[in-house]
Amino acid sequence: MAELSVVDVALGVLFALVLVLLFGGLGAWSGGRAASREPSAGGRVACWANVVAWLFPPLGLFTSTYVLAMHKDSWTSRKAITGLASVCLLLSLLNSAIGARGGVETARDRAAARDGRSEPSAFDKVPLRQVESLGGPPPTQTPPTQTPPTQPGPGQDASSVGGRAKVVGSSELPEGFGAVAVDPRNKRVFVSSPVASSVGVLDFDGKLERTISGVPGAASLLVEGSKLYVAATTAGRIEVFDTASLKRTEVLGQGALVSPGPLAMAGGRLWTSTGSCGGFGTKLVAIDLSSKAVVEHPLDGRSSYCVGMATSPADPNVLLTFEPGLSPATITRLDVSAPVPSVVRPSGSRSSGT
Repeated sequence: MAELSVVDVALGVLFALVLVLLFGGLGAWSGGRAASREPSAGGRVACWANVVAWLFPPLGLFTSTYVLAMHKDSWTSRKAITGLASVCLLLSLLNSAIGARGGVETARDRAAARDGRSEPSAFDKVPLRQVESLGGPPPTQTPPTQTPPTQPGPGQDASSVGGRAKVVGSSELPEGFGAVAVDPRNKRVFVSSPVASSVGVLDFDGKLERTISGVPGAASLLVEGSKLYVAATTAGRIEVFDTASLKRTEVLGQGALVSPGPLAMAGGRLWTSTGSCGGFGTKLVAIDLSSKAVVEHPLDGRSSYCVGMATSPADPNVLLTFEPGLSPATITRLDVSAPVPSVVRPSGSRSSGT
């Protein structure tokens, strides 16, 4: 009868360790991956994955033990290999248990982070002196935050205390909101309401002074000098008011406009749009304030979806148009100094808009 040699023992140990590392490590890794993908159920998945890791190593170890023992006729060799398999089994269970705990810890930490809680880690529990001894930089001392004074100092306005704006007044406005325009000359703020077909007039303290009623679908606003222009969208016209007396002085575009949009002043003319937004049928419109003539400018399909406008006081002959609601956004720069607007190209060349 052949006895168990040192080579046999070494091969058995090596084969057993390979199985332990392979299946135990695979179970721990799969449990951690499952926990990271689904924090709420990660702990359970990690545990079940490591249960599989517990089953395969014993199976492989006992199989190798049986095969190795069958080549030995000595009962001593069988006992030695059986003992070796038991030790490897314990190592496998320990390795898988560590992996299972790692998966559960990962699931708990991720769930806590998702719920907004902060679970202290092992490093967080280390005393400060021990952290310094690990070789890291010493913690910086954060100076205490100074609370701003609650009372204004000499020459300081009460509204600026604490760096926050102070609400000096408020008013309840009609239902719906359209646009806002500021009249610095008379120190007023105009707020339109398309639902109520009115324009609220407020002072700079937020107090409602008056309401201009009877403006159908009041939307876009523009203050230019002593005049307030209001787009009456449902009536298809622009109504003009005196900013001082708040009386209606004239009506522009009656019968020539459909749902007029934004209002802008450039090149000595009033600009708006005609046509409902979203139907690729809107057109740019210029209104001559002297003759009251309304001229449409299709601009080769530009701004046909919906028209937005912007101007600059630095260049009163430039009008910027864009199409709200479309992506990517395109801004067109127009030179409106001539009767027919022209598109200003980036290179400086120009093309007619009609």
